[in-house]
Amino acid sequence: MPDERPAGFWTDVSADDYDTESDYRAAVMEQCKLYVGLVESNRNRRAVANSFFLGINTAAFVAIGVTWEARPSSGQAALAFPLLVLLAQCGAWAAALRSYRRRGEQHWSSVRQLEEELPARAAQWDDERPPGQSWRLTDIEQAIPALFGLTYVGAFVAVVIW
Repeated sequence: MPDERPAGFWTDVSADDYDTESDYRAAVMEQCKLYVGLVESNRNRRAVANSFFLGINTAAFVAIGVTWEARPSSGQAALAFPLLVLLAQCGAWAAALRSYRRRGEQHWSSVRQLEEELPARAAQWDDERPPGQSWRLTDIEQAIPALFGLTYVGAFVAVVIW
């Protein structure tokens, strides 16, 4: 058992409260499985959210492409509202991704702490990667809503200039 337990994570229950060390390790392993299941559930919800927002942005790009030549007769001011709506949904997408990422980090932190009680770790952690290794997928994923937002702003500026 770790000598320095993080405050708020471990309960007062210890290996001494179990009949055998094997029973204690089995309980820790079950909790570890629970947290890994929570991570998987979080990952699945994030994938569904990404599909939803990607679908919205794909539809927006199709609409922009179809109406590119037929600009509104009321002028560029009529395009400001759709631009604001699209930028707001890009912001909501980015906020959802940050929330899912934080929740996943919390769950994985719990798994790491539980692994300290087990004889082996399940995987190499991201912070143990060699320097210069490629970006994490979540870093790339976080940039996608910003890229969509910049593209919308660029399209709006192009329409206003032409």
